[in-house]
Amino acid sequence: MKKKENCYFWIDLELPEAERKINALCEKCHDEKFQGKGWFWEGSKRGYGPFDFICKECNFVIHSHEKDQHEKK
Repeated sequence: MKKKENCYFWIDLELPEAERKINALCEKCHDEKFQGKGWFWEGSKRGYGPFDFICKECNFVIHSHEKDQHEKK
C-alpha cells in the first residue's frame, strides 16, 4: 500500500474574493515556497475522503481517490 501524504491547504488572498478557493500544497512546496502560509492537514493519519488532492504549485498527486479505492479491494 502506498504511503499516504500530508499536505497544507491555502487560500491565495491576493485574488479577488470571487476567485478565491482552497488549494492543496504538498509539504515540499509549502516548505520551499510558502512557509508560514496555509494550514497543515495530517492526511497520512486522518485521510482525505472521496476526492483527489493535487499540489497547486507542482501538480504532485497528494491523494488519488481512484487509486485509494483500488487499493482497498
